[in-house]
Amino acid sequence: MSSQKRAWFRRNGLKSFVCASCWACSMLVGLEGMAFSQELPKIRLKFGTLGPKGTNVTNALESVEKDFFKPIGKNLGYDIGFIPYYGGVMGDDNQMLQKAQMGQLDVVTPTVNAQPSISRKLEVVYMAYLINDYGQFDRAMTAMKDFNDVLWDKGFVNFLELTEGIHDLYLAGSWRTPEALKNNVKACNYTGGPDDTFFRAHGIPQVPIQPPEMFPSFKAGLSNAVILPSMFVIGMQIYTALPYIVQPPIRTSMTAPMITRQAFERLPNGFRIAFLAITPFIHWNINGTMRDGAVAFTKAMLKYGSKVISLSPEELKAWKEPCLAYRVAYLGNDKEKRDAYEKISAALAGYDTSIEKAIFEADPSYANFPERQKKVADALETYIKTGSKEELGKLESDHVIEKWRLYDLIGASEEIIKTGKTDTFIAWLGNYRAEGEMEKYVLPYKNDIKKLYGTKEALNQRLQEIVGYLRSPRYKGFQKK
Repeated sequence: MSSQKRAWFRRNGLKSFVCASCWACSMLVGLEGMAFSQELPKIRLKFGTLGPKGTNVTNALESVEKDFFKPIGKNLGYDIGFIPYYGGVMGDDNQMLQKAQMGQLDVVTPTVNAQPSISRKLEVVYMAYLINDYGQFDRAMTAMKDFNDVLWDKGFVNFLELTEGIHDLYLAGSWRTPEALKNNVKACNYTGGPDDTFFRAHGIPQVPIQPPEMFPSFKAGLSNAVILPSMFVIGMQIYTALPYIVQPPIRTSMTAPMITRQAFERLPNGFRIAFLAITPFIHWNINGTMRDGAVAFTKAMLKYGSKVISLSPEELKAWKEPCLAYRVAYLGNDKEKRDAYEKISAALAGYDTSIEKAIFEADPSYANFPERQKKVADALETYIKTGSKEELGKLESDHVIEKWRLYDLIGASEEIIKTGKTDTFIAWLGNYRAEGEMEKYVLPYKNDIKKLYGTKEALNQRLQEIVGYLRSPRYKGFQKK
């Protein structure tokens, strides 16, 4: 950069600048300041994750940034993007949480080995055989609104409850009975209590090993079993050391991508409201792509040479019984864990007749998720062109997406357009978002809600942003490649 340009920046008091000859410079701009741009002011969120580069996490993150956040930001007058740190380069989960609390990271995606440090409620999701498939997960998360409240109280705004993929048990040998497990297995425990709900319940010895040390420990024979999502098994090449995959899975996992309140409060008001309002849809869309990727990874391991141990109903019952018995000891008198367990159990009691089950069973492997995205996009475009919600109304009965995630948002927006009142919109959003979020970022900004959703033109722009995201060229279906 020329001395004249540098002088210009100094005269104008800008803290950061984008050097045209050095792309890396633009990536250094955090929320501490907005970089100079001829078009739009830049805002960058520093994003830390254990997810290895090249996995479905990478795809999901890039699509959210480029196909969703950027268009919304541009329509609101900002260039909003991520600075990603993949594969734990910013440390393990606990270290990244500390950096987020210190302001060195803006967005983190802690997995189970760090979530208990936020709240013990969060680790209950990982109990062995509590949440057994993706449909049950979506049902449980709909009932667990207070996860958002928990994270808010700890200084974070939750993006969504994200499945990394189901957690299968990976073994070095083909062991099918509890006795064989107890006699042959030395398990890797990287989660503490959640892993205990399977391994300790079966009397299996355990070795505490964090994710970065897993592969060498398995190769050296220090441990020969682990419960993990396929994404991490692929990313760390664990399948070469532990070739047997036990199914059905042990648990359905959760990670909670979340932004610090400090960083969230530096975002524009309009973007904050639009983001909070679209998180129910983001849950559906990102989870769909992640689940498709998880199945694709498992298929890749099987193609490589991994073998599935498919438990019969009788064998599965023998595996589950010690885990169910151990729950009493795991929950103990811990009020937080018991509260979460009771709410999840209550939600799952109604699962058999739920829309979540119907949607899951219509496409349990998520191989057809791209077609489901297309149906939503087509229905939205029809509404934008004609004003008819008929196609949108069929999406739930056709087992594509739950009505409340998009259809009800549009209905609440139509009420603003018709009457100028935001009551229905606020009630709809308040059923999902944290009470503190609503009080701080939504209730004081009713005029912003009206600007975002209170005219036909504004609503259509919000919906067109969703359509663009759904039609992203970055995701075409992992199992279809």
